[in-house]
Amino acid sequence: MKYVLYQEFHSQSDVTPDLREMRSTYIQYPECDFGFVLRSVDHPETFILETHWNAHPVEIPPHFACDKYRFWTFEAL
Repeated sequence: MKYVLYQEFHSQSDVTPDLREMRSTYIQYPECDFGFVLRSVDHPETFILETHWNAHPVEIPPHFACDKYRFWTFEAL
């Protein structure tokens, strides 16, 4: 199983440094493989923090105040 934590943020200012710090928090969990900080080309006020996990964390990691939050479970094929 693979797990993805998706968080979407909307801001008129560049929140990239804050999201990079959040990503650093998550990758300290041994279950977290990696994370991405993304910014929409079409809607530059939309930022995404997406982290990928190799195991379900013992507890869902605390998510940061965001506009959209999803935690998905995927089966590796």
